[in-house]
Amino acid sequence: GNVYAGFNSANNPSAIDENNQPAKWHAAYSNENKVTIRKGNIAGVVVGGYADDSFVTQTNNNEVAIIDGIIGANVYGGFDYSGYNTEDKNESKENIVSISDGAISGRVYSGYSYLGNAIGNKLTITGGALDSSVYGGNIANGTENKAELNKVEVSGGEVKGSVYGGFSESDGIKSNTISNSVLISDKANVQKVYGGLSNLGNATDNNVTITGGTINSSVYGGLARNGTAGTQIAQNNTIRIENTPVFNTDPTKGTVLYGGMVGDGTSYAPTTTLAGAEERATKGNKLEIYRTKDITVNNI
Repeated sequence: GNVYAGFNSANNPSAIDENNQPAKWHAAYSNENKVTIRKGNIAGVVVGGYADDSFVTQTNNNEVAIIDGIIGANVYGGFDYSGYNTEDKNESKENIVSISDGAISGRVYSGYSYLGNAIGNKLTITGGALDSSVYGGNIANGTENKAELNKVEVSGGEVKGSVYGGFSESDGIKSNTISNSVLISDKANVQKVYGGLSNLGNATDNNVTITGGTINSSVYGGLARNGTAGTQIAQNNTIRIENTPVFNTDPTKGTVLYGGMVGDGTSYAPTTTLAGAEERATKGNKLEIYRTKDITVNNI
């Protein structure tokens, strides 16, 4: 089954009142809930706070802690799933997910908004086996929304999917990822890493810091994926490398570091590194190598 600490689905879009008129909708909030999983086998989702079917839905300040156990589906700190956002106030904000051990088959979202903003969420992974991607903040739809100030910190365990500080999968050209961050350290084992990724919007001021761990694929400070020059911007994103992390040195599938990039990368050879700025698409992105030694990295 599923596990919800807080669940609010009180409004029905087809409901009518005593006068046979459309019923008045109310706000649906699911805030300040907490769930802790210490052991066991859960086949469904684990959610701190869930809200849907309202003019205004907010899932803020919820917390999920996975100490151990087996989770067969997704994990959400805050899950705002309303398909209506007429007042532009939907949000999943300042939720926290921490994972210290266990096995999770589904994706992990600290904050998820279907049609709003994901702001200030934090995901911490110190151990465990995660089969899918993990997200600090994710916005799924909307024309002018943002994933902003979300954080992911991975210091242990294995993430077999990608790591996203902030992700805008929306088709809205003004749905952006702004000032999200990822920290990879210690004994982390990860694949692709994105400070911020926007499907059709901009990626600005995102950053990835790597001070340890093993990185098996490419790293992006900020990626504006599906647009072209003039319609998307990847600007002021940063990758910072410290100490002695381990990178994949395979000549064809090894780690590539992109400070900022527009496009999906298919026009570039596997050995091309865009560390500073690619003239047709990006501006002000940085790659910082600081206090390192004994590092062998292909494509840098």
